[in-house]
Amino acid sequence: MEDTDHRTGELVDAFLGDRGIQEPERVAEAIRRGRLYREAGADCVYPIGVRRRDDIAALVSELACPVNGNVGEELDLAALRELGVARSAPVVSGDSR
Repeated sequence: MEDTDHRTGELVDAFLGDRGIQEPERVAEAIRRGRLYREAGADCVYPIGVRRRDDIAALVSELACPVNGNVGEELDLAALRELGVARSAPVVSGDSR
């Protein structure tokens, strides 16, 4: 979800700290943007910066499409698999996201 939605012109990565989206609204905003992204033809969504188990679970449930995720403190490969994440990537050490 790091590309720009061509219809809205906004980035669809709602979990990065520099996007101006407050913490309580991030999941709902990521779902809204993810749905727009899917309508625009994306095969899957990649909500970059998701760190919490409950957040990725909500995205997988609400988006009804393959969702990619990052491993991290709360999200190891087993947790991502259990939650239904389609594909995962490691968080790079020193990554400021």
